[in-house]
Amino acid sequence: MKYSIMILVVVCIAALAVLFWHAKRTGEKAAAPGSMPAQQANLESKVAKIVIVNNDGYSSFYSGDFRTKEDLQKFVHQFKGTDVTIVEWCLGTGGTFNFDTKVGSVMGRGVDESVWKTLCRGDKLIGETVQRLIAEGNEPLRVVADQGRADGISVFVSLRPDAFYDASYADFSNGDFWRQNPDKRIVGRVLPGASIGVGLSYVYPEVRQFFLDIILEAVQRDVAGVNLDFERRPPYFGFEKPLVEGFYAKYGFNPPGENPELWWRYQAQFMTDFVRKVRDELDKAEKSLG
Repeated sequence: MKYSIMILVVVCIAALAVLFWHAKRTGEKAAAPGSMPAQQANLESKVAKIVIVNNDGYSSFYSGDFRTKEDLQKFVHQFKGTDVTIVEWCLGTGGTFNFDTKVGSVMGRGVDESVWKTLCRGDKLIGETVQRLIAEGNEPLRVVADQGRADGISVFVSLRPDAFYDASYADFSNGDFWRQNPDKRIVGRVLPGASIGVGLSYVYPEVRQFFLDIILEAVQRDVAGVNLDFERRPPYFGFEKPLVEGFYAKYGFNPPGENPELWWRYQAQFMTDFVRKVRDELDKAEKSLG
């Protein structure tokens, strides 16, 4: 199996960068229904009218609409035969996820009892449902991906690169990696109204590696692509010590100086390197998965 890659950018309120990852067999007379080539053919046949549906992987668990394997299957199956060609399945919040991750934290797992008592019923239902489905062998991500292949719909995993929360909700939604790395958080004045000290800064290699490892773990579920949902949520950098010191060493003055664009471009190189690394590692994953 030979994989081909393309990047799709969707602009609505914010830019949504999508790394499209699909398979293309050569030398075959016909593609089996539900196979990756069949999904590709379906996509190419509707290239002029692609509709992408994004499910946040959270709200329907919260409301109780997603309780069983069949509920997840019905969600995907409703788009069969429509202009919906891609279903994006959000993996969760910044540090807790709705699949059986060994890298991050599973939603609701390991939450302290004192915190659990303070949660509303919907948040508790999320944790209970995700953990039960995993225990039953019906991991939500795998169920959605399998149904997509059966219906000829390309399923992408959607990653929110920095969707962390402050106040008491952090103990439920931000996960172990966030709690264990307070020194990797954004510091200093960033944007009016922005939460400082909540998001993780991409200047740190450990942060970039954490999210890369989540992506690589998720694509093992045989999905068709990866969406990096940068709208959830900036800022990704502040005035962290290595960032400021690196800028000063290069330009000889403290940021942002009289040329803010120079400071923004300096920050951007770290995110660009991250996206390139994602691209390179997905190429390697394609070869290993066959």
